[in-house]
Amino acid sequence: MFVALDKPTAVRMYDLVQHYWPQYLAELQQRIDNANDQQQELKLKRQLKRVTETEVCVVVSGEQNEVKKFAKLGLDIESHRKKNGAA
Repeated sequence: MFVALDKPTAVRMYDLVQHYWPQYLAELQQRIDNANDQQQELKLKRQLKRVTETEVCVVVSGEQNEVKKFAKLGLDIESHRKKNGAA
């Protein structure tokens, strides 16, 4: 869980995580492929499974005219609202 200073920061952090998520998954897979022992490999596989099953979401309270406000900042809040069933 990440708690942001404000709503736009929460969306920016989500975008940043999403940008690096595939790279993190690839690094985990590479560590599995290069594991020195079976115990390490099993631990890394459990970690990879947990990470691939993790759903990253932005959860913030709504406000009037938020779509325009976020759009002016170059951010998309609508997709997060739809994902959370609030659109």
